[in-house]
Amino acid sequence: MRFHLTALALTGALALSIAGLASANNDLANASSMDVYDALRNDEVEADDRKAALNTMRQAAKQEPNNADWRVGLALAYVELEEWKKARTEADKAVELAPNVSDHHVVLAEVIFAGINDAPLLSKGGLASKGKKAYERAAELDPDNADARAGLAGFYIFAPSIAGGSLTKGREHAEALTEIEGAERTGYIFMAQIAMKQKKWDEVDSAVASALEVSMTPGERVDVVRSIALALVFQSKAYDRAEAIVVAHSDDIASDSTALYCLGVALHEQKKHKDAIDAFQRVLAVKSDAVNTRFRLGQCYEKLKMWREAQRYYQEYIDMFPDGSDRKAAKKGVKRMKKKLR
Repeated sequence: MRFHLTALALTGALALSIAGLASANNDLANASSMDVYDALRNDEVEADDRKAALNTMRQAAKQEPNNADWRVGLALAYVELEEWKKARTEADKAVELAPNVSDHHVVLAEVIFAGINDAPLLSKGGLASKGKKAYERAAELDPDNADARAGLAGFYIFAPSIAGGSLTKGREHAEALTEIEGAERTGYIFMAQIAMKQKKWDEVDSAVASALEVSMTPGERVDVVRSIALALVFQSKAYDRAEAIVVAHSDDIASDSTALYCLGVALHEQKKHKDAIDAFQRVLAVKSDAVNTRFRLGQCYEKLKMWREAQRYYQEYIDMFPDGSDRKAAKKGVKRMKKKLR
C-alpha cells in the first residue's frame, strides 16, 4: 500500500540501502523516519531486513520519544504490516506531539481509513468520523494541503448521506484541488466522479477534458483514463462510456492492465464477448497474474459456446487463485463445461 503523502515523503532526502540499515541502528541521527520506512516497504527487501528496518524505527522512537516524525514512520510501517491498531496508536501519538503539523493529521486519517474494513462493525462509524475530522483539521491548518483536500473530497463524494456524504461538500474540496499547483488533475477527476453520480454527462466530459489538459506526462494521462474508466464501470455502470474513453486513448493505455481490464468488463457487460476476449487477452499479455481476468475469459468463452476454452480459463482461475472471490462460480463453470464436452 502506498499513501499519497507527497509532502511528507519528501522528508526522506536519501533512501537507505539495505546495507545502511545496520549503521542506521547505530547512528539514528543520520536517518529519517521516511528513510527507514522506504526500506521497510520496498518489495525487494528480504524479511530479515524488513525486521531490521522496523526495529530501527522502534529504537529511534524510544531514544527520541518526543519526535513526532518517528511516530509517523512507525504508523506507516505498521500499515505496511497491516497492524491497524498499532498504526492508529502511533499516528495518534504523532498528532499529540505535533498538533499543528497538517501532514500528521493526514497520516492519522489515512491510517484510520486504510484499516477501517478490518475494524469491528460497531467501531467503523466512530473511526470514519475520527478520520474525517483529522482530514478537516489538516485542511484547517493548511488549506493548500492537497492530501487533506483529496481525502475530504473522496469522503464526501463516496460516503452515504446517512454517514455524512455530501456531493456539495465534495465539490467544494474538488474545486479547491483544481486551484492547488500539482493537484489540478486530481480535482478534475473528482469533479468528473461527482458529475457521474448526477448523470450529468456533459459535465463528465468537460471535467475529463480538463484533467487530460493539465496532465503533464503520459503517465498522468494514463492515470486519468484509468481512474475515469474504473468509475464508469464499477460505480456508474456506464459501460458504453467506459468503452469509448478507453478506446479513444488506446495508445496511451496499451500497457496499462487496469484500463484494459475495464475495457474488457465494459465490452463483456455489453455482450460484445469477442471484443471482450481480445481486451482480456491484452490484460494477460501485460500482467499474466491478473486476478479476475481468467474468470471473465471463462464467462466470455462460455457465452460464445466455446466450451473447451471456457473450461480452461475457469480451471486456471481456480488453480492460480485458490482464495479468489469467484472460486465457487468458477468450479460450477468447470462442471458445466465438462457436461457440454461429453
